[in-house]
Amino acid sequence: MGNKKRYLSVVSIVFALLASILLVSCQKKEQAASTKIAPVDIETLKSRLVLETEENAETGAKVSRGTFAVFEDREAQEGRMIHLDVMVLHATGLEVKPDPLFVFAGGPGANVSGYDSGYARSWIREEEIVEIAVGTDMGDGRIRRQKAVCEFWPRSEIPDNYGEPVGVEVPVLLLSGNLDPVTPPRWGEEVASHMPNSLHLVAPGSHGVGNSCLRSIQKQFLETGTIEGLDTSCVETMKAGRFRIPKK
Repeated sequence: MGNKKRYLSVVSIVFALLASILLVSCQKKEQAASTKIAPVDIETLKSRLVLETEENAETGAKVSRGTFAVFEDREAQEGRMIHLDVMVLHATGLEVKPDPLFVFAGGPGANVSGYDSGYARSWIREEEIVEIAVGTDMGDGRIRRQKAVCEFWPRSEIPDNYGEPVGVEVPVLLLSGNLDPVTPPRWGEEVASHMPNSLHLVAPGSHGVGNSCLRSIQKQFLETGTIEGLDTSCVETMKAGRFRIPKK
């Protein structure tokens, strides 16, 4: 009888523990669900986009420039805001295509808002060819040849797996800067997770790390064609470059 009571007591404790674990698990799921940020409504997003339209005096193209304000903390959707430069280059043809072209400029110092002159010249109407090419050593031949290529350039449907991560079995050497704000090391880790034969080195530095140490590792990799046996010890002694703060 005593053993039966002890058995029932143990069973009761086990069930109590299981119930507590399930309760805590449910509470965590509810908390996680409650922390999800609700999507921002379209009117709020529109209010954060401020544009002014003008005509480019050089190209004659209509262009809208301005900023789009986003929260630095995208999950909390509060606090300090960053104003991203935005440029809208208006269509010039009568038959406007339904899908716009989006250009994103990344990296230190890059700014897409000054690209309008270049893109305005990318779409040339037939009546503009002679005017643009007059007085040049190549005449209108190059423009017409490049426009002719568009007629037979192969087109295809984008496959359903187009957006999936690329995974390869060949050796891959990945380099990241530990202070890179543009392509941080965690992105390199994500890429490496899909490439079983890869080596990801994180070196002191920012965007576009490179010096004699890393060049020697790249040379080894290209000469041997493998990540096995690469001497990467110099990375441990690397130091980040100095930052120069402008004087006021």
